[in-house]
Amino acid sequence: MAFIKKNIWLAFYFILLFWTVITVGAVHLSYQETYREFGQTQANLTSLTARAFDSSLTQFKTILDIVGADLTRFDIYADKNHTYKILESTVKLDSTILVVALYKPDGTPIIVAPHLGDKGHYNQINRPETRDTFQETVQSVEAVVGRTYYNEAVGELVIPFRKMIRDENGEPLFVLSISVSLKHGFHYFRTDSESYDAQEYDLYLYREQDRYFQIAPREKIYDAKAYRYQIRQSDVDLSVARLQRQTGLTYQEIKTAGNVVVNELVNSARQSISAVMYIDKYGLWVATEVKNSVVFANFIAKLPVIIGLYLVAVLVMFILFSSIATSEKRKQEELTYQAHHDYLTGIQNRFSLDRTLAQISHRSSYSMLSLNVDGFKVINDNFGSQTGDFVLRLIAERLNRYVGEEHKLYRSNGDEFVVVTEVTQEALLQAIAQGLRNTFNALFVYRELELELTCSVSIAINNSGEFDGEAMKRNVDLAMSHAKQSRSSIAFYHPVFLQDYLERSKIELALKGAIERNELSMVYQPQVSARRQLKGVEALLRWNHPELGFVPPNKFIAVAENCGYMPLLGDFILERSLADMSQLMKQTGVQIDVAINVSVKQLQDYDFVETVKQLLQKYQFDPKRLILEVTESVFAEDVDQLKSLLSAFKEQSIRISLDDFGTGYSSLSLLKHLPICEVKIDKSFVSDMLSNDKSYSMLAGVLDMAQRLGMETVAEGVESAEEAVVLRQLGCDVFQGYYFAKPMPLGALEEYIAHEQAI
Repeated sequence: MAFIKKNIWLAFYFILLFWTVITVGAVHLSYQETYREFGQTQANLTSLTARAFDSSLTQFKTILDIVGADLTRFDIYADKNHTYKILESTVKLDSTILVVALYKPDGTPIIVAPHLGDKGHYNQINRPETRDTFQETVQSVEAVVGRTYYNEAVGELVIPFRKMIRDENGEPLFVLSISVSLKHGFHYFRTDSESYDAQEYDLYLYREQDRYFQIAPREKIYDAKAYRYQIRQSDVDLSVARLQRQTGLTYQEIKTAGNVVVNELVNSARQSISAVMYIDKYGLWVATEVKNSVVFANFIAKLPVIIGLYLVAVLVMFILFSSIATSEKRKQEELTYQAHHDYLTGIQNRFSLDRTLAQISHRSSYSMLSLNVDGFKVINDNFGSQTGDFVLRLIAERLNRYVGEEHKLYRSNGDEFVVVTEVTQEALLQAIAQGLRNTFNALFVYRELELELTCSVSIAINNSGEFDGEAMKRNVDLAMSHAKQSRSSIAFYHPVFLQDYLERSKIELALKGAIERNELSMVYQPQVSARRQLKGVEALLRWNHPELGFVPPNKFIAVAENCGYMPLLGDFILERSLADMSQLMKQTGVQIDVAINVSVKQLQDYDFVETVKQLLQKYQFDPKRLILEVTESVFAEDVDQLKSLLSAFKEQSIRISLDDFGTGYSSLSLLKHLPICEVKIDKSFVSDMLSNDKSYSMLAGVLDMAQRLGMETVAEGVESAEEAVVLRQLGCDVFQGYYFAKPMPLGALEEYIAHEQAI
């Protein structure tokens, strides 16, 4: 219990650590999101401010253009009263405009409205704040934004807008200047502005050409000294370098992009997030800043929710794990039972069997009996898994009653049960196996169903720890393979089973890649008519492995079918045979049939018909000369589908031969309903017909029936003259066997044909 609790609480600490990491991650993401939100807000504010400032400048530029146009219509020197009225009306129309004045190109005032006395009449070139931008105005054809300065005459900070008014020839007439109140003309920069949170964001405009503030930061926005302070070039260079480093853009790219750039300012004076945008046509930088402390304060305000969720989750986890700890013993017992017992039948399962075998295999003698229900899959397929489950439970009950306490019963897999016993005498084991089979004598009744079942039993004996658990399971499986060859039988394990299994494994391993290694070859056994004339050949596959030597077809074909190699081998046989026969007929001029065996897997391939058609075209082989041999066993599959497939071959003039007739599946029914042109009689009938009257009678009946149905007959395995004579008398059409010719490679077949032609 202490160990279980320790592991539960260890899991709790792991989850707590995980949840803590998640919470820390959530806190970090929250900070990142807050940081991003402030950055986005700054970008929006900067863009909005830039547009608003540009709109204001456009408005004042329009005023300059309109007033300037009015003033050029008359002589301002001759009619100063009228000039003054125009200027004064401009001031009255826009309350943000404090002063409108005319200056000579040398900076001397001509007219100033309203009347401001001597303080308002000063030469623009004589004053440092106005000199450079006034001279720039004189040289420019566009309106120029002047430096912000304190105008003593109006008692306010003003931003001057000037334009050189020229005559129609472009000659300078006078400079028209309007001075806009910083406080009222650009209200969105004020500390009490509702357009942004003045306590969080700092907003200012910076003049690139002379490094003065156009509009100073919030704390000094109305401080005249701030507008007389020129920022050092070294500070500007540092800011530019940092901006380029953080954005990855050149200074010129940032200016010409026209987009807001968000970056981080870190120096000894402050740490803040900055968003800047360059207004190219006025040479101004619009910037907003928010201190990191403000961002952090907003982030801290969100923390209680995250921390609260974390604490609630920890509390819930603690309560949950406490509850788990108190009930763990009961659950562990249930899990232990479930781990060792089959959920369906309640008897011990494969896991329990493995543990038992591991404990006893190397220190005692014992036996294993494996019981497998014959044809159990049919029950599930026909009546459903619910019926199958009921039958399995009933089987387990019967077996459990029979086995009792003397032996141990396990359900190892599906419909397979295992009995482990200390009995090692074969006679006693035979009796136990028979007793297991006898439990199936009574019908299995489920609702209206009455099922009659049988089982096969395999037995393996382990004397004095000769085999480990895995080897014992392998032995009973190998014995079961032999028991299953005939239903309801008993088979003891024999070492030869393992030898056969290992041999099949070697063959399977060696067979993979045999085509690529050119180990496979074709031989052809002639088929002759009743007059001993060559009628055709049967294509047969041969395999010669460098280590295994010559491997008989009856061994490797069965392995190929079980491991899924048969379609590949079938394609090889088909193509090589057509290629060889096409070459042979061209060289000899003899037209013969070629019979090729096809497997179940080939017939199940939807592309098989097209494959055959393409190969016939490839080797220019007459379809009428091709015979496809199918065994009766293939018709244990979907007969309707195979009928459709064989009909497709018949439409191409390809003949179908029923191989090994009489040894397999519903022969008479097949002859009646399928498009079969030829019947091939199995050699077992031929070899017995001279000594067995039943075989003779059956053979005679088959030949007679085939003749009545208009089918050609082929007898294989003819090995004596006596057999050939009897078959001729019974009306057999074609003969194949060692008496006439053995299977031979292509070259030998060509010599055989030449010899037959010479006779």
